[in-house]
Amino acid sequence: MMKSVLQTHSLRQIVGQLLDNCFEVLKAFLEQAIQHDEVQPENIIQINKDLMGAISFYISNYDFIQEQTHSNSKFLRNLLFEIKHYRNNWAHSQDFSLREVHRIADTILLMFDELSLNISNEVYLFVNQIRMESIQIMSLQLQQSQKY
Repeated sequence: MMKSVLQTHSLRQIVGQLLDNCFEVLKAFLEQAIQHDEVQPENIIQINKDLMGAISFYISNYDFIQEQTHSNSKFLRNLLFEIKHYRNNWAHSQDFSLREVHRIADTILLMFDELSLNISNEVYLFVNQIRMESIQIMSLQLQQSQKY
């Protein structure tokens, strides 16, 4: 049996990979959303800068993006605020619990579902694998803590 990603990497490394995957997808979504608009070069720069740039662009232009993409942007915006919170913790070298890793993976998957984009299988599978493995480990820990 293959060793799980959670056994071979630190939780902080995994969060970094989850955030990278999130950025790739969000960037593609935003590029699609603004393609028919008179795109300002600084918008492209902001979207491509990093995850925070892309999230900030979404939040400050969210009415326009909703018009362009017909997405449920209030819910998406809430998910992005949550992802932003974890991204800030990650940037400040904070440690993560398994529960937080699960929450981040799950939130990113909710975001993916909301975007109605063709997301590369590899990206989706990685995020989902982390979500599933973290559930399994937490479930085992729970069972063991209930044994007397």
